[in-house]
Amino acid sequence: MSVANLVAFLQKAVEVNKSKWSGDVVDSLAAFTVPTRVYGPREALLKADIASAYARWFLDGLVDPARYAADTSLSFSDLASRLRPGVLDLLHDVPREEATDAWKELSKLAWREVNARRLAARARMSKSIRTELWESMSRPHCYLCGFRFSAAARDNFIAGRTRRAVPAPVLTDFVRARVKPRHVSVEIDHVLPLADGGSNDLDNLRLACGWCNIAKGRYTSIYDTQSWSDQFCHPALGWVTIPRPLWTLRVVSLRHKCENRDCGAGLEDGELRIAPWFEHGALTPPNMKVFCAVHDTWKAYRFVKRELLVNRL
Repeated sequence: MSVANLVAFLQKAVEVNKSKWSGDVVDSLAAFTVPTRVYGPREALLKADIASAYARWFLDGLVDPARYAADTSLSFSDLASRLRPGVLDLLHDVPREEATDAWKELSKLAWREVNARRLAARARMSKSIRTELWESMSRPHCYLCGFRFSAAARDNFIAGRTRRAVPAPVLTDFVRARVKPRHVSVEIDHVLPLADGGSNDLDNLRLACGWCNIAKGRYTSIYDTQSWSDQFCHPALGWVTIPRPLWTLRVVSLRHKCENRDCGAGLEDGELRIAPWFEHGALTPPNMKVFCAVHDTWKAYRFVKRELLVNRL
């Protein structure tokens, strides 16, 4: 795509921001193809996550899973019967047999979400599972960000309750602010989400820090969270943008290693951090670069007093 098209796209996008309630303006931007340069080095992530969001919105729009997740007396056939009229109406212009086949497949997809919510509501991990999961790693760490757990956090995790207080650190990464005790705790996460057919079996479980588990929640894409970031007056950098926690989580966990050209450090070597590709740019998904502690370009500014960020996450 030419530079002229890139500039035209950005101009139109800014125009939409100024006239976001104008249908004509929105329609004109929708006619553009997003230039590849806009995605930066995170093109695959940005495209994959928006596709995931589209799919989830579409399915939930056909039949709301909340009712079926909350009322366990409702069955698959109840959901399928509610879904059928909408699907057949949507596909009114295709042969009836094809539309019926599509209804059956969409019913299965919608029920997977319901079943996942039900499983999550009743999931409980025994002490033996927690112990085995911990002992399966030679250097236990959060599988999403590389954070190393303290001995006190380990003891609480194995016991399944708080036996020893695990205070949040005095100094914290202002991009990934661990300001609450839970942020440094040991928790369990599913590699293959329950919504995608995952199980509570040991081989589908991993250790995650509380910060990452909170950031992840039930989100499946970076578009599921707010698109506008917070601002923070850094003691040395001045006003900077703090990215949404889910953005940081998605970029680090998918890249899972330092992006310094000469470095191969990964999550198993320690916590990975985020800094900007373009020094003076905000930490948006396309401008997030992953570093280890050694090559961190923000190492001189990264850690600030916890009190400055107590209301984050």
